[in-house]
Amino acid sequence: MPTLAEQGYPNTEASNWYALLAPAKTPPDAIAKLNKAVNDVLKDPEVHDKLVKTGATPVGGTPESLGTFMKAEYEKWGRVVRDRGIKDTQ
Repeated sequence: MPTLAEQGYPNTEASNWYALLAPAKTPPDAIAKLNKAVNDVLKDPEVHDKLVKTGATPVGGTPESLGTFMKAEYEKWGRVVRDRGIKDTQ
C-alpha cells in the first residue's frame, strides 16, 4: 500500500491517540488520584511492553499536558475540516 507521501500528500501527519477523560466537574483530588494510577500503571514493565507490542507509545503525563495536546489537535483538525469544507453527513 502506498504511503500518503507517495500518494501526493507529503506533509501529512496523523496518528491515533487515546486518553482517559472524566466529567468536567470531577473533583481535583479524584483527578489527581486517577492520573497517578494511570501514570503508575504505564510505568509497569509488563503493561508498557504489552502496549508497545500493539503499536502504542505509552506516554502518560498530567491533566494539563493532555489539555494542551487536545487543544492543539482540535485546532489542527478543525482547520482541516474548515479548509476542506467537510460537513456532517448525518
